[in-house]
Amino acid sequence: MQPRKQKLLQGIVELYTENAEPVGSQKLLNFCDLNISSATVRNELKSLEQNNYVIQPHTSAGRVPTAEAYRYYVKYFLKPSVPQEVLQFIQSNQASENLDQVKNLAQDIKQFAKFLAEELGQMVFIVFSKDQLYYTGLSNLFAKPEFADQGTVQNVSQLLDRFDEIAYNMFGLVKDKDLHIHIGEGNPFGKNCAIMHSPFRIDENQNSLIGVLGPTRMNYNKVIGVMRAAKQYLDAMK
Repeated sequence: MQPRKQKLLQGIVELYTENAEPVGSQKLLNFCDLNISSATVRNELKSLEQNNYVIQPHTSAGRVPTAEAYRYYVKYFLKPSVPQEVLQFIQSNQASENLDQVKNLAQDIKQFAKFLAEELGQMVFIVFSKDQLYYTGLSNLFAKPEFADQGTVQNVSQLLDRFDEIAYNMFGLVKDKDLHIHIGEGNPFGKNCAIMHSPFRIDENQNSLIGVLGPTRMNYNKVIGVMRAAKQYLDAMK
């Protein structure tokens, strides 16, 4: 993709992630600080639309990034970041572990998941050894504008009812120790959702997963940065 189109696509993703509103050409032009005309921007947006990176909800609206745009963003523009609050939590709890103050490892991991769900504003889940499932932050998920439709909420709720089965299949996707990301098509919760998960070990015999479920419109820089930090923290707890 040409650099100018990349810049515009990056701008659309970041503006829409922040505001959940279709991005108009003038707003995009101001955000990207490009020395081109509005007509040129519209032509570039039309090209991005033809290549399935953006859609236009209706003729008078701006553009909205597709799942393909988010995948492109994660591949080429990702700059993972970890909020200071998360770093402080990890550092303070690592200090507690060094003092042998951790009593119940599974409970501590659940508390960590609750903390992450609040910080990220997404749903966070933990799977212990394929058959023990814990998730928190469901209200965060359903508060997103993408879930205003009752049918979408019902569909996701039905999938959560068999999350243990879905989680079991996630273990089959874990072929290494890295973070696995599924945006839009290909993830079990539908084309408007994104799910990411990473394996960790409580002990030598117990494989586990930590993951995040949210809409495709999420702050991937923040979520991925936090997930990588969380994996390092959890791996060090055993």
